[in-house]
Amino acid sequence: MLTDADNNFMFPHILLPAKGYMVVCENVESFLKKYPEAYRYVGNLGFGLSKRRERMGLFSSEGALVDSMGYDLAPMDSLFTLNLLLPSLDNGDPENWEVQPGAGTPNSANIYYVESTLRARQQIWIEMGGAAAVILLCVFLLFWRHWRRNFV
Repeated sequence: MLTDADNNFMFPHILLPAKGYMVVCENVESFLKKYPEAYRYVGNLGFGLSKRRERMGLFSSEGALVDSMGYDLAPMDSLFTLNLLLPSLDNGDPENWEVQPGAGTPNSANIYYVESTLRARQQIWIEMGGAAAVILLCVFLLFWRHWRRNFV
């Protein structure tokens, strides 16, 4: 169940894969007009979320609180979304969220997550390249030392 201060939405029976996600939309018809390629979504909440201040809870089918988050934003007239910077971050900490202009990108990776993942992988390859260079240098020096002893 998804709740805010005044409303509840009971999810239909849904099985998400590990590390999976689902888009929750206020109105499925409007959502699909804007995002016809969208998948793994559920909607027709019967209520919307405030642009200014909200507190939401996600509950299991047994009624246990699974997760919660809230926000308190300065008034904005433009369209925006809130993005959790990285999936591993505490979504209860407002510092871990970013306001993005526009209507969002459902079923697409968060750009901050993609960039940070690429940077981390790039750093691993750089470190591996440095280690490989050191190993090759050591092999070369051992070979050179052996060659000098035997042929000089």
